[in-house]
Amino acid sequence: MKLISESVAGIFSNNKDLYYAVSDDYGNREYRKYRGEIVEITEEEYFKAFYGELYEPMVARFKDRSTSRCWDQEGSLYVCYYQESVIYKFDRSGSLMRTYEEMGKIDTVYDIAVYGNSIWCAYPTSHTVKRFSLEDGSLEVSVSDGGIGMDRGSLFCYPESLTLLGNMLYVSDMGNERVCRINLDTLEVETYLELDGPVFRYERVEDEEFVRVSNELY
Repeated sequence: MKLISESVAGIFSNNKDLYYAVSDDYGNREYRKYRGEIVEITEEEYFKAFYGELYEPMVARFKDRSTSRCWDQEGSLYVCYYQESVIYKFDRSGSLMRTYEEMGKIDTVYDIAVYGNSIWCAYPTSHTVKRFSLEDGSLEVSVSDGGIGMDRGSLFCYPESLTLLGNMLYVSDMGNERVCRINLDTLEVETYLELDGPVFRYERVEDEEFVRVSNELY
């Protein structure tokens, strides 16, 4: 793997470019874009890429705090500020359509992904990934070993983040030091990448793959 950056604090893509933040020992952040080479960008450019056309209303609501976000096929935006574990649904104009509190009643939600009429949530401290109905918020599927196990070698060990590509949901399985993927049609789980260190994020931009291992971006 090729090391791109150290001290990485955040990573996401918008299908064209990879974006990430770097943090120093004092918590100060700088922002980067990567497409074959590293380009320095402003904080505003970073969050405009993160929220797209809804940058202004989202920053007004959530400030510059890191959140999980994803879109459905109709262009509605879902945002989860993980300290609250409440999922907000906004229409394409930025108007709040609905809030989902059901997902946060289980545990702290770290990442989300919408597929069809359902939303997937990652629960690192419960070592599980769950699917809920977007119609009524009810639990549909729980993917785990069935118990609260935090040992390496269990199905999930601190699953940190989710990346949806087609009908495959890629899970950054931090404690197992791997990226695995769930076939959303069959719910089969398989290891996709094995890494040497805790995996916090997996992203793909066109044919290039990126992983955040500990605080390093490859």
